[in-house]
Amino acid sequence: MPLSSVRSAVERLLLPAECLICHGLLNPRDAARIVCPLCRQRWRAVRPPWCERCGQPEPHFGPCRLCPEWPAPLTSVRSAVWLDDGARRAVHGLKYGGLPRIADDLAAAMGPIRPATDGPSVLIPIPLARKRLRERGYNQSEKLARALARQWRIPVLLDVLVRTRETPTQTALTPGTRLANVAGAFAVRIDDCGLRIGLTRGS
Repeated sequence: MPLSSVRSAVERLLLPAECLICHGLLNPRDAARIVCPLCRQRWRAVRPPWCERCGQPEPHFGPCRLCPEWPAPLTSVRSAVWLDDGARRAVHGLKYGGLPRIADDLAAAMGPIRPATDGPSVLIPIPLARKRLRERGYNQSEKLARALARQWRIPVLLDVLVRTRETPTQTALTPGTRLANVAGAFAVRIDDCGLRIGLTRGS
C-alpha cells in the first residue's frame, strides 16, 4: 500500500472528522470529506461575463488584454471559484498540506465547468518534479484528475507527459515568466515507438 494511502487511513482512524476551514465536526455522511458542505457553499463561483478563451471574469468589449499572447493550441481555460478565503486554504491543503483527499472537494466545485467537446475526452495530469514528489508523497495534479474523472466519467492517462527537467516554483512568477520557466520542461511520450516529442512555448 502506498505511503500516502497508509497516512490517509491513519488520519481517518485517529483524528476527529472536522472541517479544514471552520473546524466544525463533520457529520457521519461527510466524514470522508475534508471540507464541510457549508464551507464549500461559501466558495464564490466564477460567473460570466468572461473572456471565452481565458475565462477572465469581466465584460469584454474588444480583444482580451490577458490571453492574446497565449500559444494557439491553448483555446479555453476556466476557473471554478475565486481563490480567496476558504478556497485558497483548500487548494493549499492539496498542494502543500499533505491532504490528497481534499481533491474530492475541489473536484466537486469544478464539476459544473466541464468543457464541451465534440469527441472523446481524457484528463492528463502534469508530472511533478521528482524532488517535490518525494517531499509531498503524491502528485496533486494526478489526485485532482482522478477525482474529476470519477465525476465526469472520462479516463485519466498517466505518463503521457514526461518532465524533462526540474523547474523553479511558479508561485511568485508573472504569466510571462511562467511560460519561460516551463519552456522545454515537458515532452510527450509515444509508447509504440519509444519516442518523446519535446514541447515548446509555441506547441
